[in-house]
Amino acid sequence: HDKLFDKIIFLEAMAYTSNLTNLIRQCKQALNHKGKIIMKEFFNKEVSSHKTLQLQTKQKDFVKNFYNYTILDKETLIGELQACGIRLLNIQKPNFECDWSSAFNFERRSLPNHFPKIIHKNTQKDNIFECLEIIAEKS
Repeated sequence: HDKLFDKIIFLEAMAYTSNLTNLIRQCKQALNHKGKIIMKEFFNKEVSSHKTLQLQTKQKDFVKNFYNYTILDKETLIGELQACGIRLLNIQKPNFECDWSSAFNFERRSLPNHFPKIIHKNTQKDNIFECLEIIAEKS
């Protein structure tokens, strides 16, 4: 029991896995009884117009290719948590400003000069993704 964790925290990191089910199973094994997984991730936001859906797809592809970060589908993640025996406790927007365009501020300041141009060209101000904080518990 002394090698198990009370909490595992992911800050925009789950989307880098190539096998979400395996990652969640490994977390479950590493958690003690009632241990929690805390995640802050970007998710697809439900959009209604075809034009916005096209923009969302274009941005998802850009982020996948540039960062190797796969924007998660909230319902898929919740289903995987439940299938692995992890109980959802809470989903909420973080209590701090977290939007898609602000996520690139670090890169704009610190990457070589040509990268910010690529990011700016391919990143719209439209908020077509949502940042959520999810808390789940080993059941």
